[in-house]
Amino acid sequence: MEEVVKTITNVKIVNNNVSDLKIKIQMLNEIIEKKDIKLFFRLYDKICKQFDNIYDEIKVSTSDKEEIAYSIENIYKNIISLNKQIQKLSKRPYMVSNDKRKLDNVLKKCVLVLVKLGYEEKLEILDIYNILKVIIFEEKNLDILKNLFDEIPALSTFEENILIVKKVFKKYIIHLTDDYIKAKYYKDVLEYLLKVKKINIPKEYKYEMIEQIKNKKYEIKDLDMDEELKSDSLLLISSFLSNLSIKKKSIKELDLSNLKEKYGITSEFNKQILHDADNIIPYTNKSYIDVRDKFTISIDCKNTKSIDDAFSFEKTGNGYVLEVYISDVDAYIKMNSNFDREAYNRTNSIILPKNYISMFPPRLADITFSLIQGQTRYAVCHRFEFSSNMDFINYNIYNAIINVNKNYNYDQVDKILNDNKNSVYKEYFFNVLEFDEKLNDSYIFNSEYYDIKQIKRSINSELISSKQSQISSISSKIIRDFMVLTNYFEARLFNEMQLPFLYSVNKSTNNKQIINQIKLSAEKTENISTILKMIKENFSSSYYSTTNEGHQGLGMEFYCKATNPIRNYASLTIQRLEHDFIFNEIDDRLIYIWEDYLEDLVKHLNDKKNNIKGYCKEYYKSSAKK
Repeated sequence: MEEVVKTITNVKIVNNNVSDLKIKIQMLNEIIEKKDIKLFFRLYDKICKQFDNIYDEIKVSTSDKEEIAYSIENIYKNIISLNKQIQKLSKRPYMVSNDKRKLDNVLKKCVLVLVKLGYEEKLEILDIYNILKVIIFEEKNLDILKNLFDEIPALSTFEENILIVKKVFKKYIIHLTDDYIKAKYYKDVLEYLLKVKKINIPKEYKYEMIEQIKNKKYEIKDLDMDEELKSDSLLLISSFLSNLSIKKKSIKELDLSNLKEKYGITSEFNKQILHDADNIIPYTNKSYIDVRDKFTISIDCKNTKSIDDAFSFEKTGNGYVLEVYISDVDAYIKMNSNFDREAYNRTNSIILPKNYISMFPPRLADITFSLIQGQTRYAVCHRFEFSSNMDFINYNIYNAIINVNKNYNYDQVDKILNDNKNSVYKEYFFNVLEFDEKLNDSYIFNSEYYDIKQIKRSINSELISSKQSQISSISSKIIRDFMVLTNYFEARLFNEMQLPFLYSVNKSTNNKQIINQIKLSAEKTENISTILKMIKENFSSSYYSTTNEGHQGLGMEFYCKATNPIRNYASLTIQRLEHDFIFNEIDDRLIYIWEDYLEDLVKHLNDKKNNIKGYCKEYYKSSAKK
């Protein structure tokens, strides 16, 4: 064999003599086809040199290309066989990690020769994937990688490229927290591969990379790591995101699509549902009391379209009468109808910045069910009577026909209350405010629970600078208190009657010191992750239950969610419970039916609530500024 090596070295290709070239290739193949591992590695340098000579000297006619390509292909196959032998011996002591790299280097040279011959189609049978892995992950040589793609244009069309890209990205993510040099190298490789025009990287995977790198960014910010490495890593992330050429609008659209699919969120309504929404009529046979002559208003956020609630208020000589009206969605949505099944699957409307997903089609949520001023609407009325000293006198529920006189927003009402100028309704709103302040003194609940929730929302939506104005809105507190009052008395009523019910339970702690610390940190816009950690440790999420366990966050013995039937399936369910047990004679058979139904419903609602929570959390992250 030594003689063969000596002979091949001495063969000179004179004047592009094809015969001399064939002899050199044939002799090279004789060495490799022996499949002698030790011999191959002993002669490795000489073999590589001969391949380089062959590559430089190839200038042959079309008639000889096929024969030479066939010989090179045989060499390639023999090297693959050697590679398999190495894999079998890979755990043996005498094997060194460099061996496989040397084999792959010769494979690469075979590829280059075939390409120069114009036989790119033969690359389909070659193990290009392994060659690229050696160059990228072992040799870590970006220049060689670029040369390979430059010399082999067909390489960019290989399906295996996506596997390489994924592996490079994984390495990049890993080393962001432990090795800046490696992270930068893999970032450079990744950016190069993404710029190779013919490499078919699905847009979906690009969006996935963006999502992962954004999550890594948040993780690094919170990690206790070397500050210099942290700073360098964050710069690498910013650079990578800025160089990734995807239109921002497309990112947002696909990000949302992927998130919705991940958490089982449905935003669109099918054509049949939309058609039926245009033609819906009440199916109810309930008896209603006409109270359209009462002065009734709603107060909501400025952009609210789905108005669930309104109220009328009267200050009498003996005390106060408050009537809270909740849109009677149950009057239109028959149980197990198409609309009901759709609402059941969604369970909630999802309200996020620039992303609103309704539980009902807009035609129903924003028009038919919404308590729009000047329009006659069905409602469930919760009537409260208190003495002048705020002694509780009476609470009852009845079905009402109402006509809201005015849809106010918080800013409008706050302006009336704060303005020195007299207004037609100034006295009315001051009476409402007086009642609310007395209500807070007499029926104390932990209003700070809502303050903390608002701080969390503000942080998530990057509105921390404006949170104080939202929390301190006078009129928003009034409406909040009226809704809490309604939810408390409704839950208490069903509990006292010992009827099946859908309670809202919360196990938060009420540590005043922690609450004050959270508020102070939020005012100073201190470390956001610390604020969120304190909130998470002290304020747990509410959940649905068929057993009354109280709402510790609010400090209330009974609680439910009865005031949002346009946006919340639990509220719609409570309206059905009212229909069966409050407005009609109690049927024992219905009690057993409802008990079984609510047990299943509770699990469904809690599961969906967790999914929506996960969706919202990721939505805020994906929407955050880079």
